[in-house]
Amino acid sequence: MIHPAAGVLALLLVAGCATSSAGASCAGPNVTVTPATFAAGDRVRIEGEFFFDDCYDTGQPGTPPATRDIELRLVTPGASSRAFVLTTVDAARDGSVDTTVAIPDDVPPGPARIEGAFSQPADVVVTAP
Repeated sequence: MIHPAAGVLALLLVAGCATSSAGASCAGPNVTVTPATFAAGDRVRIEGEFFFDDCYDTGQPGTPPATRDIELRLVTPGASSRAFVLTTVDAARDGSVDTTVAIPDDVPPGPARIEGAFSQPADVVVTAP
């Protein structure tokens, strides 16, 4: 006689195998900024990954289309929050972004973030010139 727990374990193993064959993960886009501390007027490098228009998590073949027209912005916090458009770029076929931008001269000093599309933002600090 087979122990009832063995039957449940076998069912869980089969179910786990069936769900593990799904396609690519749905990691959201993110950006990094180098350097993370800079002054207005400086140039910084913005790199990003996972900029896709779909995630193909239901087993579609191939790579999803890369996102086009990604507006990269510097956003200051607080009651007087402002957004400064730094540039607009298209992601490469692999979903990556790599560009260098000038920080506008009128960005106030203090904490801020740089973001693009629906990306996880990068925290940055703007220093006085």
